Amino acid sequence: MNVNFEISGGATVTNPHRVKIAACQYAIELFEDWDAYARHLAALVEQAVTEGAELLLLPEYAGMALTGQLPPGLRSDLQGSITAMQDLIPRWFDFCASLARQHGVWFCPGTLPVLDDDGIYRNRCWLFGPDGVAGHQDKLIMTRFEREQWFIGAGAGLRVFETPFARIGILICYDNEFPALGRQLVEAGADLILAPSCTDTMAGYRRVRIGCRQGPSRGRLRCCSRRRPALPTGRRQWISTPAGRRSICRRITACRMMACWHRAHRHRSGRPVGWSASSTSRRCMACDCVGRY
Repeated sequence: MNVNFEISGGATVTNPHRVKIAACQYAIELFEDWDAYARHLAALVEQAVTEGAELLLLPEYAGMALTGQLPPGLRSDLQGSITAMQDLIPRWFDFCASLARQHGVWFCPGTLPVLDDDGIYRNRCWLFGPDGVAGHQDKLIMTRFEREQWFIGAGAGLRVFETPFARIGILICYDNEFPALGRQLVEAGADLILAPSCTDTMAGYRRVRIGCRQGPSRGRLRCCSRRRPALPTGRRQWISTPAGRRSICRRITACRMMACWHRAHRHRSGRPVGWSASSTSRRCMACDCVGRY
């Protein structure tokens, strides 16, 4: 598989091993007006920044929350909803950029379907920095649902984004199941891969999780993954960690398993899991156990 590369951003990588990452356990909620959605997104970012995070990641299709602002009848129209939400994307784009600038962080707000000039929708993920947008990465390999029912087309090329702490690549959900893409990001100099994903089944979750593990490990880089739940959880959480810790924090709830590459900790009670901030440990908010580096 041959893929063209593009290096984006003008930042110089000065300290590639020290950054605190926050990846969000994103609940599916209805926001029927812009103000409610803006408050929700701003609160998430502020929560992560309060914990000291410098790089923030939301899941694949997190931007689909914008469809809550459409008329109720249009929300349930699979194709009509992504067509109608295009008018909301410029305001969303500017708001995400303003949040990154305001807090001085790098912000990857997940993905959403974007209509390009060629008339094709693409599953797109932007990376915003303190100085503005660094660029975007499109999903390269589409699932059958995206291709046959949503009519979302594949993007072209991989990008490596220069930041002060790492060279970052992005592989969206299904792309992680193809090790050649991770390998090519390694060869292009990526230190960290962000892997926003959205899966409806345990099988899909496991495929993406295994893909996140096997591809990057060959190049000794790190992968940060955040999955969007299939059902509402009623609770939002950031789970943050210093980068460079190659381990798993995973959670099982009635909404199936959620995963993030963080501290080595497993909790199967079904209660929400998160980590309190500490320089030497991470305390599980569900069972109060402590995992240390």
